[in-house]
Amino acid sequence: MRLILLCFGFVATLAYADGIVLASNGDTSPSFTALQTVSEGQSMQLTAGSCLAIADLRRGKFYRWTGPCETTLAALTCSTRLLPLPDPLRTALQHLPKTFATITSFDDTLPSRTISPQLAKASQQASQFRKQYGNDSILPLLYLLDAQVSAKDGLGLQDTLNALALAMPDNKQIGALLAHVRRLGLVVGTPASGPQVEVHPLEMR
Repeated sequence: MRLILLCFGFVATLAYADGIVLASNGDTSPSFTALQTVSEGQSMQLTAGSCLAIADLRRGKFYRWTGPCETTLAALTCSTRLLPLPDPLRTALQHLPKTFATITSFDDTLPSRTISPQLAKASQQASQFRKQYGNDSILPLLYLLDAQVSAKDGLGLQDTLNALALAMPDNKQIGALLAHVRRLGLVVGTPASGPQVEVHPLEMR
């Protein structure tokens, strides 16, 4: 029940969000944490040495600011490192409420592994995003998680949730989702009986 309530709260806030925090270091006002949502006109103050990274969902932009400064999404006044937010990343962020809700619905019928060309392509794309946004960015992980949840790749999404939990140790949503998947007892390797590996052929378009 607690896990469902955590995800419901995230769905409600993201539905009206203009941006989503990806990283926050140092003192900011208000205080931000990763995956927190922000509105268009919300004032964000950064003290000297602080850093804030935000995905602008409306404009498809990625901002990284370093203080001291004060800014909003609507009127950028901070010195900004600006990068485009490609549609696949933007879509993955917008899918987060659905992605989290889907993870909560998984039970012990979830396959340990799913092998598909789509997952292989998503993994390669995530590697490219790491080069673009940095190895410490959670963006590639959130993109990969979206693909793994859609494909029902049990151990894959567990590994990605674990990486997200390490990157965001104070995030209760990620911690609860990881604990839920771990409780499923996914099999590592080929089990003695029962289909635990699904192979999906290349989809013809």
